[in-house]
Amino acid sequence: MNRKRAILLGIAALAGAALLYSFMGREEDGEDRYIMERGEVSLRDIRASMRKIDFNNGDLREYFGGSVVNPHTIDFFNSLQRRFPDFASLDDHFNQVRDYLYTVMSRQEADRLMELYRSYIRYQKNLAEDMRTWEMPSGPDGAVEFLRKVQEYRRNFFGKSTADTLFGATVAAKEYSIRRYSIVNDGDEYGSKKEERIRKLNSGMFGNEGDEVEASMSPFSRYQEKLQLYKKDLEELGAGEKAAKIAEFRAGIFTPEVAERFEKVDAQLEEEKRQEDAFRSGEEKILGDPNLSGGEKERKIQALQDDIFGGDAEYFRRREQFRKTVVPE
Repeated sequence: MNRKRAILLGIAALAGAALLYSFMGREEDGEDRYIMERGEVSLRDIRASMRKIDFNNGDLREYFGGSVVNPHTIDFFNSLQRRFPDFASLDDHFNQVRDYLYTVMSRQEADRLMELYRSYIRYQKNLAEDMRTWEMPSGPDGAVEFLRKVQEYRRNFFGKSTADTLFGATVAAKEYSIRRYSIVNDGDEYGSKKEERIRKLNSGMFGNEGDEVEASMSPFSRYQEKLQLYKKDLEELGAGEKAAKIAEFRAGIFTPEVAERFEKVDAQLEEEKRQEDAFRSGEEKILGDPNLSGGEKERKIQALQDDIFGGDAEYFRRREQFRKTVVPE
């Protein structure tokens, strides 16, 4: 792979990887400064930017008939890099791209798009080189500031309007994910406070559309997040209170039928745990009996399994054999 091709295929991945760090920790209280101000990016913009488009099919004028600067432009540029990965020089690559564009749109549109594409390639190269000197972020605040720094770099390079149109939806989605992940996984705060912070985040980033964020989540995703939001609360409850609280969460999220199925699964798991605890206790006594030979212990353990697990005893024995094979004692 020559150096020019490596620029096209590798630099974007380098920048993207740095932005996709997983960050744990707690945000500082106070007024948040969002990278994209409220109203600049809508949930519709974010959904559109996340839609996968096959640029090999369909009429490109659907995406570039009005302006070459839109939320789909970067995805299209990346598809051009995949379409024409082999070239003798960067000029050769540009010639391949230009000739292709002339076949799928007017020469005037193609020339405008080519001018922006050349700038995009230069931006990728410059960003990758400059990022070598940047300090990698730490914690959610650091991740947001890193994302802000990248977007400021783009604004300086392309101009604010162009940069925000090209990258704004993606930036807003990443910033929101980092901030929400930080709130949900804050182990020092109780659930009600974290839910309050999420409402503030939704309103702060999306205004009147904030409620749509919660409505767009699947019931199971909301339930899983609810358990994480209230992790501290649940850890401080007794077994009965904890079960009642979880049942309350389920009733507020799922239909009665689904909530009932959860209860049945819980009851089954609890019964399986009770059976296994009883077996382990009996097994320990058998293995510790000095008056029994090895064969007698084995027969007594098998009889105990039959007594406790009944028709599932054979399945339990196979599971035990697998466990001892994978994790030898």
